[in-house]
Amino acid sequence: MRVGIVGLGGTGSELLLAMRSQGLHFKLLIVIDRDIVDIGNVGKQRIYAREDVGSFKADVIRSQLEGLADIVEAYSTDATRPVMAKKLRLCEAVFVTVDNLDTRRRLIPLLALKRELLVIDIGTEGLTSSIRFYGHDYPCFHCTSWMFTTETRPICTPIGIPRSSEDCVLKAKQEFPTGSIHELHVRATTLATEHGFAPMSMNSLQSTLEAVLPTPSYVSRLAAQYALQIWLRSRSTRLPSICHWLLSLYNGLYISTHILSRRQGCECQMHLPTCSDLIQALKEHQDAPDFMLLINQRLIVAPILGIIRQIPPLQGLILVYADDRIHYARWHGLGLE
Repeated sequence: MRVGIVGLGGTGSELLLAMRSQGLHFKLLIVIDRDIVDIGNVGKQRIYAREDVGSFKADVIRSQLEGLADIVEAYSTDATRPVMAKKLRLCEAVFVTVDNLDTRRRLIPLLALKRELLVIDIGTEGLTSSIRFYGHDYPCFHCTSWMFTTETRPICTPIGIPRSSEDCVLKAKQEFPTGSIHELHVRATTLATEHGFAPMSMNSLQSTLEAVLPTPSYVSRLAAQYALQIWLRSRSTRLPSICHWLLSLYNGLYISTHILSRRQGCECQMHLPTCSDLIQALKEHQDAPDFMLLINQRLIVAPILGIIRQIPPLQGLILVYADDRIHYARWHGLGLE
């Protein structure tokens, strides 16, 4: 089995620890992260120590992967670079645990174009995490990504948009790490009011600080272990029909599942676009009411939105969308065709 991991922060590093604790062994393991270890990572991300501060995460991880695979490749670079994308396409499964949506938008569609590759996308933020599959048995990234904006979907980052009163306390503590209990209460109350949650009393805030602050790192661990178990089970049976999980943990564990559906009439299995010729796709579908041409994640032509731009050089991911489905999806000019 050839496996890749993109992102070696809280969730990605916990995923590696879970693989190691289960005694898993792979033919090839590729890990990619362009960040260095920050002092803020120490203590929150178990795999890093104080002496690792200032070093690239991939370099630190490399020394800890002995025994996990016959071949280990660790890279301190951007996973969306063509040379890295080509390496990841050698894998049978790629875990994406990055802290931003831009990398997801660029990387996941490229990987999902390969029929034999399954993408497991894990996000953790505050007290909530999500697990999502992408592959030929599931709705494509472009078909369902509108369902998961930054307001509703965790993306492996410190708490951004609060989803509960407890999240407001977490965010207040992050903004004022040395603040007094009164300062934290004022800020948490302001955040709760802004986001429509019930403010906490001073006593409730104190107990929440004691109970919740250690929790986010544990949620990352839980999400990584849960995603790994789902993937391991799927190898011996079949991939689950429910392909999105939301987990949250505060004085208990709550798991909700969502069945992701394609948009009405969409059959856009990413490895099976209906046309392999761009000119033909444009001729056949340019008169459709919802016709859109996207080049390298930028909307170039969309008459229904009043967008008609000059067509740039054909480089990157080219998508032709019409009649509620993707008709053409190919990478141009990067050696990935």
